[in-house]
Formats: sequence, C-alpha cells, structure tokens
Amino acid sequence: VTRMKLPASFAPEGHPWVVETDEGAPDERFEKLFGGAKACAASAPAAFAAWLLAPVPLATFEKRVYGKRPLCVRRADRGYYEGLFSTPAIDAALRTNALHYTSELDLAVYTAEAGRTTHNPPADEETGELPVAKAADVWHAHAEGASVRLSWPQRVGQSLWVACHLLDEQFGGASGANAYLTPNGTRGFAPHWDDVDVWVVQLEGAKKWSVHAPAEVHPRESSGNLPAEGLPPKVLELTLLPGDLLYLPRGWIHYAQAADGELPNAPALGGVSRAPANGRQGSLHVTLSTARKETWADFAEGLLAGALNEAAASDEVWRTNLPRGWEKFQGLQHADEEEAAEDDGEDAGGDAEEEGEEEGVRGSSALSRKRAAFKAQCALLLHKWQKTALRL
Repeated sequence: VTRMKLPASFAPEGHPWVVETDEGAPDERFEKLFGGAKACAASAPAAFAAWLLAPVPLATFEKRVYGKRPLCVRRADRGYYEGLFSTPAIDAALRTNALHYTSELDLAVYTAEAGRTTHNPPADEETGELPVAKAADVWHAHAEGASVRLSWPQRVGQSLWVACHLLDEQFGGASGANAYLTPNGTRGFAPHWDDVDVWVVQLEGAKKWSVHAPAEVHPRESSGNLPAEGLPPKVLELTLLPGDLLYLPRGWIHYAQAADGELPNAPALGGVSRAPANGRQGSLHVTLSTARKETWADFAEGLLAGALNEAAASDEVWRTNLPRGWEKFQGLQHADEEEAAEDDGEDAGGDAEEEGEEEGVRGSSALSRKRAAFKAQCALLLHKWQKTALRL
C-alpha cells in the first residue's frame, strides 16, 4: 500500500487532488492548435501537455503529481477537448468496416452478480479470423446495455494519433489510447489497476469515477478484474463531465459508471438518431496512456540483456562450459548441505585445510570448495557484466 498520506475525504469538494477552473473557452481547439505541421514543431509536445493539464502548470505537474498521485481538472468549458474524438467518429469507422472484434473492439457488460463479461462474437473456427464489427450490431448491443471499447482508436482518429505522438515526445515510452462508449446508468468493467499511467479525457456525457489507493505500489503488470469487496481505501469519487480530465498513475485502482439521465446535444449518427441506449447517448471518454514499461527494472532489463550479449561476444570466459555436475552442489536445494559443511570445517580446524587434497577428506568439504569456487566465478562474471553495462 502506498506510504503517501491519503486525503481525509474522497468527496471532490475541497479535495487536494481536484482543481476546478471556470476559465473561458480558448480561442482555438485541438485541431487548430496541433493539427498538420504544428504537431511537428519542437515546442508542440510541451504545449500539448500544458493544454491537456491547464490550468495546472506543466512544471508543477511533473514535479508534484506525475507518477505519484491522481489529479482531476474540472472545467466549466464543456467543449475544451472538442475535436479529439467523438461518437460519430466511431460510427464512421464501423460503417467503413474498419474495426474487428477482440483486436480492436469489445462489447463489455459489468454486473455485481456476474462481474465483467465480454460479448464479442467468436473468431471463425476454420480460419481463426476475427469478425468485422458491423454498425447495426454494435449499436444494438449498446442499446441493450453493452459498453463499447475501442482499442487503438488513434488508427481511425487522426487527432488521437497526433495526441499519442505528442505524449510520446513529452513523456517518453510508448503511449496509447482506448475509447469507451458506455450506456447511461451502466458499467462495462470491473475494478482494476493498469500497468500504465492513464489520462481520462471526458468527451461526451457524464461518468462517475471511484478511485482507490494502490494495493501494490508501481506494479509492472495490470491487475485483471478485481472483486468489489476488500479494496484499499477510496481516495476520490466524482463525476466527470465533458472538458474534464482525470490523471491516474500506474497502480491506482479505479472503476466508473455512466451517469443516468438524458444528455443534451447528443450528436446524430448516420441512419441512427443517437447511439441508442434506451434512446440516450451515454458517456464517451478516451483514455490516453503513458509510461508503459518505463520503470528502472525495465530499463535495467534491456540494458543488462544487451550487456550480456556484448560480454559474451567479447570475453571467452562467458562461453566456457559450466563445471560438470554444478546442479548437484549449487542452489537453494543444497543450502542445508552447505551449512553442514561449514560446521564440519569449524570442527576440523586447520587440519582439514592443510589436508584438503589428500584422500579421506570428507565429500561435504569437497562440495563446499566447489560451491565457493562457483560463487567466486559468478561474482567475477557479474562484475564484468556490470562494467559492460555501464559502457553501453
């Protein structure tokens, strides 16, 4: 569990991790700010991150928040992220047969009784090909209460592609994105934590989020679906509206439910008046992600693997055979034998050392010497490995 002092209340009012702003709408939206050649400018990554976080200064975020704790920005400007992605963009991708189930699109339902269930049609039994998601089928499932999750929506949304590129440049690592279209009053996913930092950008509708403290600090793997009972303390609960942002570092447990009620100004879709969920639009948010495999352990894993290959190529000692029968005297399974051998050596005093090569020396003493030689060789090789890694 995180050693950070947690807030006294999870209510958003007066919460130290919630920033509210009533600043007016900017003169220009995403496309005009970062579209086309503007995305290639050297200043664009920092400018995009600052725009994403405003009014929180980027330097403040990087020093006090990034990788440490959640942050929510609640804006009066409901169109702040206009142009980043939309329900009509999903509809357009579906109508051009651009999305496949499982690899690019999932239909998910969450209930307290059954947990999270996925409702994708199966792959072809003979070819293994994943079926194409048809617009009519997806909207029907959505109307019946299924959440629609798009993986890699930047493949069908140019603005999201640019956003991921700029996050790559600013924060390093491989950024990504998912889009979630959830019918009003429903959930699609169980409580979980991610192996990435997530930037939840609310685009349409409203969604109520619950955030809990980490069960594991800075985990390197995602959790999978967690039971609703027995979670760590809740640290934040609030509803995101269009224009709001929620940043969650890797490991913070979260889940969300689309708010109930009719939503104003729901966009019209081709041949469908609205993305139908009992006649209501639902919630759309995009989750941008950063810091995938960007830990010291991942850095060392790649560095030391490269150093090992380099060392083996340049020093023949790495390529020599292991001592015959090494598995019979090395390892935890022989720890008790090693302790017994050390005790024997203490009892025998100096005579055992002087007569160590003579016939009659105990077998345990011979094994002890082999272990010592093996450990010494391992220490030497690790030292060589370290020196090679530091040169790379």
